[in-house]
Amino acid sequence: EYLYLLIEDLIKYCNRHFVQEEAYMRQINYPDLNQHLSTHVEMKERLADLHSQLQKGDTKLVKEVSDYLNYWWSEHILKEDMAYHDFAKAHSWYRRFENISPMPSFLGRVTSALLFCRVILERFL
Repeated sequence: EYLYLLIEDLIKYCNRHFVQEEAYMRQINYPDLNQHLSTHVEMKERLADLHSQLQKGDTKLVKEVSDYLNYWWSEHILKEDMAYHDFAKAHSWYRRFENISPMPSFLGRVTSALLFCRVILERFL
């Protein structure tokens, strides 16, 4: 049940976060916005799929969730999100928008989710 609630929380959080992040990228005229938007759609779909499987009682998903969040951390956050962050920093408007960047709160949320999955994996598997 904890994993179900974790995914449910991540879905809600991602929906809010993605709106903020996408608005930020529009404000800085990020050139790879459309590609970035498609990765957000993919994550929403993947989280919805995991949520659905957990709702049906599939309790063998802890490792899959952990692997997916690790992938999201290493591929999306550390590469794709950092790319828009670096783009903003390289341009003169960065100082205007740096206080509204959605990056820090999302990093904390995903880190917490990863740690939760690792604790479950170590304890129960």
